[in-house]
Amino acid sequence: MATRDDTGALWENYLIGELIKRNYNTGFGQEIDLIVESQGSLLAYEFKWGENKSKISTAFAGAYPNASYTVINKENYLDLIDV
Repeated sequence: MATRDDTGALWENYLIGELIKRNYNTGFGQEIDLIVESQGSLLAYEFKWGENKSKISTAFAGAYPNASYTVINKENYLDLIDV
């Protein structure tokens, strides 16, 4: 790492990611990878490398019925990061 030009940026990215990382896990195999609160709304995201269909956790949907749910994959990830 000491010989890389981007060591500082990698370190910052790692620490910020660890600080903001949160997920929803029921302990019974149901999870949501990322939950974002934006202007009073909950946005739930599931990350899949492939185009696999994924259903929202029934526990999460029951607890937060107004939350939106989006599966993010390599085909649509740019929509998430607004590039």
